[in-house]
Amino acid sequence: MQPADSTGSTAASTTYSVGQYAENYPPGIERYFWNVARNAVIARALRRAHMAGLPLLEIGCGRGIVVEYLRRQGMDCIGCELAPAPVPNHLRAVVFEKTDFADLPATQRGSIRGALLCDVIEHLPEPAAFLRNVRRALPALERVLVTVPARPELWSDWDRHFGHFQRYDLGTLRATLEAAGLRPLFAEYFFHSLYIPAFLLRGRRRTSLKAPSLPWLHAMAGAAFRFEAALLPGAVPGTSAIITAAVR
Repeated sequence: MQPADSTGSTAASTTYSVGQYAENYPPGIERYFWNVARNAVIARALRRAHMAGLPLLEIGCGRGIVVEYLRRQGMDCIGCELAPAPVPNHLRAVVFEKTDFADLPATQRGSIRGALLCDVIEHLPEPAAFLRNVRRALPALERVLVTVPARPELWSDWDRHFGHFQRYDLGTLRATLEAAGLRPLFAEYFFHSLYIPAFLLRGRRRTSLKAPSLPWLHAMAGAAFRFEAALLPGAVPGTSAIITAAVR
């Protein structure tokens, strides 16, 4: 994740620490059902918004879980991460740790037509300012995709521990992108079946994750959540939300 201060500039003081990466992104976490399902939901949204064929940059990409998945799907995606993320060696040519998106080479920034911010803007006190900064840094930008933790009533110890400023509903998510000069294309919730458990457990949610010991079981659960997202109306509340938008 790559947060920003109130001016829209990235701020190292609010990036993930090494300890937080160990808690949230241990080796093998890419096989966790949540990542399996979210990767598929993101890829589906990119195709729906006609972004799959664009040169893509994931801002705040962490260790590169989304970047790696999208590249395996045949998409031209690179990533940058302000924090010292534990990027696997095989991704170091396309995932740039300790790198602000605005500091990428001008020719590289000038080629990017789609930006992804996957669970990033909830860490920002003024997300619209950050998104405007993204637009300024990427002159060829046409489309943006954003995912966020959803529903304010699900606020939990997880949000406090990882420095979230808010959880979004679809209205506040659309309004944030509109304030940044973007035109929302579609927005919807996903992880619908997790809504009730998350509400009931919000006061005692754990703040660390473990890599799955039964990856096949997580693959099955991830597939189930992927199909749920495709089948249920997007307005049905879920624990996450996704939106795509066009640059005006």
